[in-house]
Amino acid sequence: MATDISVTPSQTGPTAPVPGDPPAADGAAAMSGSLALVFSEITLERCRQDSLFGEQNHDIFTWLAILGEEVGEVARAALEARFDQGSPEHLREELVQVAAVAAAMLQCMDRLGPEQFCHR
Repeated sequence: MATDISVTPSQTGPTAPVPGDPPAADGAAAMSGSLALVFSEITLERCRQDSLFGEQNHDIFTWLAILGEEVGEVARAALEARFDQGSPEHLREELVQVAAVAAAMLQCMDRLGPEQFCHR
């Protein structure tokens, strides 16, 4: 039976529980739950990206430009969170987008093969 891992705004954070995780006696299960939550957020973002843009098969340098743009958005969100009353939630969203773009790059590399990915 698969465990449904739904991400809600109230559950985003380093110690958010994940359904099905056993109680943590020593903190190890809590870390596992946090990582499962992070991966579920990245997976949801990848699905959102695919629904918006379809399957993307760029060369490495186009991907690096996309990733660099996303990293720039993280930097901006971090500065806003620190100095302009920006929200930590927005910063988290941007970090998830960076991870999702990196995952999309890996998926593309797997589809195209390393040689074509790097030398197109």
